[in-house]
Amino acid sequence: MLYVCPEQDIPSKNPRFPEGPKILPEQDFFMSKINKIRIVFIACTAISFLLIYNVPASRQPTSQLSQLGQYGQVVLEINGVKYVSEIKSGTSVYDLMTKLKDAGQMNFKDKTYIGLGKFIEEINGMKGNGEKYWIYYVNGHKAEVGVSNYKINPGDVVSWKYE
Repeated sequence: MLYVCPEQDIPSKNPRFPEGPKILPEQDFFMSKINKIRIVFIACTAISFLLIYNVPASRQPTSQLSQLGQYGQVVLEINGVKYVSEIKSGTSVYDLMTKLKDAGQMNFKDKTYIGLGKFIEEINGMKGNGEKYWIYYVNGHKAEVGVSNYKINPGDVVSWKYE
């Protein structure tokens, strides 16, 4: 037997509830005005996020494109003495120093700290003494990470200072 609720014209097979399911407009999640606004806002935010953070390489600034995979000169300065070397973009400061060490132009000793990378303890016989240490700068800015983690590009100037 099938029952029909005359107010809503909704059929029901349950004799205990012949009026059928009652859906009130303010209880319907997808039909409320506030929830429609929320859904539109979330969708717009997601699309904006994808557009901002997923920029294809062809739309990156030309300065970044010109540096990718490029070779060029970099200067390594230790207490005023300058060493010039050819490197590939993205080479670490440690790799540059190792290249110069292998060429017999300089000498250094390093220590590896798990999770932080390599830190230089001694350059050309001068060792940190507890009061002064070797600190390096790239293009005049003090580096915040170990030499094995800092990537340099052609044209950069890496300066070591004993301070």
